[in-house]
Amino acid sequence: SIREAFETAKKENCGMIFTTSPALVQPSLRFAVDNPRVKVLCCSLNQSLPTVRFYYGKMYEAKYLMGALAASLTDDHRIAYTAGRKDPAALSSVNAFALGAQLIDPYCRVSLKWTGEDNASVSKEDEGRCVHVFSDIDMVRLSDENRRYGLYLKEKEGEFRRLAAPVWNWGSFYELIVRRIMDGTYDNLPSQQKDLAVNYWMGLSSGIIDIVLSDHLPAPSYRLMELLRRGITEDRVHPFAGELRGRDGAIHGEKDSSLTAAQIMSMDWLVENIDGEL
Repeated sequence: SIREAFETAKKENCGMIFTTSPALVQPSLRFAVDNPRVKVLCCSLNQSLPTVRFYYGKMYEAKYLMGALAASLTDDHRIAYTAGRKDPAALSSVNAFALGAQLIDPYCRVSLKWTGEDNASVSKEDEGRCVHVFSDIDMVRLSDENRRYGLYLKEKEGEFRRLAAPVWNWGSFYELIVRRIMDGTYDNLPSQQKDLAVNYWMGLSSGIIDIVLSDHLPAPSYRLMELLRRGITEDRVHPFAGELRGRDGAIHGEKDSSLTAAQIMSMDWLVENIDGEL
């Protein structure tokens, strides 16, 4: 059990514990309060507590790239997109994907399906229509290894060809934290910030988030991905820049700025070129 795992770590005098799921926020908090000398980090978005440090990746940056790639390879202005649980991380990802697609094709529509709806992968309705590019779940369990994931293209013969998939390089994050502990910067905070929350939210520039591209993409697609990736890592391209129109017509953001981290982490709306509901 989770409690037994924490107790085992305590008995083994572990100085740092990583809990790798948002479902472990409360157990992590309880353990951290009772064991203040142990550094506890939990993988969760949109949390802010001084006793536990939270970490997550800006997956929406990778999804922005994948949306642009998808739009560049579809000839019918439609992309099917399957998402997981309805939370701000999933919403920022699908919105960034749709905005990336819109960047390349202003007429592109993204058909959104949640996995909780009939426990579906890509909608059979979409597969039966003239939709040829699909963005499915990001990863699969070993017990479901035949399920499609990532971005793929439906060929005329009915076969599916993989185009790209997002990846999490968690090892890069763990290495970063260990290095900060070893060089003394992990706890090196100004006195006035000692009781404030410290969180890590990193994207493409950190190496924690990336996308894997198929070896069979057209050469221009590689160039497109490199240009957009470089723009994001060099802070010149922002997926949520400017005025963004939601499905309800509401305007989010301002013309000469980008959404703040708080606005992205609390996202509860869909952009205008998404066909789907919350």
